[in-house]
Amino acid sequence: MKIGVLSDTHGNVRRTRTAIALLRSHNIERIIFCGDAGSEAILDELVAGFCANDIPVHAVLGNVDLWDADIVQYPAETGLDMMGHEGELEWNGKRIAILHGHEGLRLQAAVQSGAYDYIFTGHTHEADDRMVGNTRLINPGAVHRSAAPSIAVLDLETGELEHLLLNSQVHD
Repeated sequence: MKIGVLSDTHGNVRRTRTAIALLRSHNIERIIFCGDAGSEAILDELVAGFCANDIPVHAVLGNVDLWDADIVQYPAETGLDMMGHEGELEWNGKRIAILHGHEGLRLQAAVQSGAYDYIFTGHTHEADDRMVGNTRLINPGAVHRSAAPSIAVLDLETGELEHLLLNSQVHD
């Protein structure tokens, strides 16, 4: 199963569309969004690009999302699974946690619990892939407000992770 991972779009619809097209070209089967959508328009783009094409989206809230009631209460019938501040999933026998990462104690507790095979996080705007004990901590980087905007694709069966730089032709 290939999972597309993105985070920190900060309301940039153009770059989000570029990220969606790039992820779709990699034949992903599910999407993890690690927060900081920045506007309801971003969630609408995720729904149109993925959910409308039978690709489930699982999303958490980031620190910039907390003040936007339209994001916090995004309608479930769209197919986007808004999981609140953190989410837990199990796919292919792998336990997965999703957090934005702005709450350091929450992230630290998840990592130290040893309960997860993977933890996906955002917030730092820097791509990362490292092991902490038996848990693989993955940050896709940021779609917006990054010197090197990036997303990630994880093959859950092989463990192969690829960070993808967004097309440099996209200008804000």
